[in-house]
Amino acid sequence: MGLTNTGCPADYSFPSGHASSAFAGAVVFAYFDRKRAWLYYTIAFLISLSRIYLSCHYLLDVVVGALIGYTIGVFSIKILRKVKIV
Repeated sequence: MGLTNTGCPADYSFPSGHASSAFAGAVVFAYFDRKRAWLYYTIAFLISLSRIYLSCHYLLDVVVGALIGYTIGVFSIKILRKVKIV
């Protein structure tokens, strides 16, 4: 009895939600902790890479998901600054 279930959906989805959330989180964490920004982006990259490795997504799904996540993270920081929370 082997491990064949990777937890991936039956069909490929566009864009990758894992990549989006990982990079959105990385942007926000890196903003507040610049010293370890490389760590947050590395983790986001590895999460994104795992989606391709597990055959849950194609490369384009992950790249677009990462771009969307990065954009959401940047806009989140801008909104927080505008409201003077940060």
